[in-house]
Amino acid sequence: MLCETGKINDVEKYHLKWFGNRKLDGVRCFAYCDEQIKLIGRSGSDYTSKFPEIVEGLKGFKGILDGEIACIDFDKTASRVHTENKLKSKILINKYPAVFHIFDILNLNGEDFKQKSLIERVKTLNGLIFQTNSIELVKYTTDLINLWETAKQENWEGIVIKNPISTYSDKRSWNWIKIKKEITKDITAISYEINPAGIRIESSEGLACQISGLNSNLVKNEIDKTGSCLIEVKGMEETANGKIRMIVFKSIKNGE
Repeated sequence: MLCETGKINDVEKYHLKWFGNRKLDGVRCFAYCDEQIKLIGRSGSDYTSKFPEIVEGLKGFKGILDGEIACIDFDKTASRVHTENKLKSKILINKYPAVFHIFDILNLNGEDFKQKSLIERVKTLNGLIFQTNSIELVKYTTDLINLWETAKQENWEGIVIKNPISTYSDKRSWNWIKIKKEITKDITAISYEINPAGIRIESSEGLACQISGLNSNLVKNEIDKTGSCLIEVKGMEETANGKIRMIVFKSIKNGE
């Protein structure tokens, strides 16, 4: 099941009607559990050897689970996924332990759950017990307004809201809607490189952003003329070192 991207007013629209949960910033993963356990990413990548603590935590369960693998933050999760060196991988396992956050179940002891409603699937999930810190069941709520306020206060990436009577689909569906928290920031562009799509600027804060169309000419001309251009960018998260994930140009601020 893949989410469509919704808007803030969807929170009020489905408040107390749909289920909602925190949007985790990790790696989507399916756990295929039988005699052997395999952790397979959405793209088909095999993460089994990357997260042995999760494999250990799933022993004894038989079925298929859908969830998100997350460490302290996305960068730490990505470092474990992409590290091929076995020694370094062992170090990262101890340094950045991962948790498999389970939000859906597709199969239990050979029984197909895809055609059951989300209500039924969540009820089944809540009955599962895993005796390990590496496995967690995602908490759902129907109080979507409070969930969204918590997401803003605690700087989550966003939330996911889900139709409680929906069955599980292998395709993207409006029965699951992700709502991301957008941040904006003013930065000072001080240099640029011309490319086929426009220009790629670099700011005095060390941030880079692509600008296209008429705006690219306006920013370029302002930098050529005065040495800098104040612009507004948007993104999904500002990291501890001031970087912005998924940074996108929003507007020119000079003259405001």
